[in-house]
Amino acid sequence: MKVYARVLMIVVFVLVSSVAFAASSNLRLFNDRNQHIGTIANDGKVFNERNQNLGRIANDGKVFNDRNQNLGRIANDGKVFNDRNQNLGRIANDGKVFNDRNQNLGRIASDGRVFNDRNQHLGTAKNVKQEWAAAFFFFFFR
Repeated sequence: MKVYARVLMIVVFVLVSSVAFAASSNLRLFNDRNQHIGTIANDGKVFNERNQNLGRIANDGKVFNDRNQNLGRIANDGKVFNDRNQNLGRIANDGKVFNDRNQNLGRIASDGRVFNDRNQHLGTAKNVKQEWAAAFFFFFFR
């Protein structure tokens, strides 16, 4: 359950955190120690820190693994669903992240930093399209 909460928190942080999106270059994501943990290419393909293909994020919010199997989706209203359309959680407009039982998992700061419910820094995703960053943390980050 802790892994689930951490993944949800990180995904939410990215979804709400950044406003800018650099379409001309790959976008890198970092953990709390400023270590590179993954990349999202401008076509939506997702790679881990070793440049191994993990899957892709479609423009409509659907997320697929490297075998093109649907993992879930992120809706326009901030709700996150798995492949069976079960609600995993949501990202509120104020940057707070909640799980499916409405428990606060943390928050996303306006500068792209993500914090857990104890205000500990989890990571950063600046200049990443919000939906793509959220999908990375929700579905690919382990």
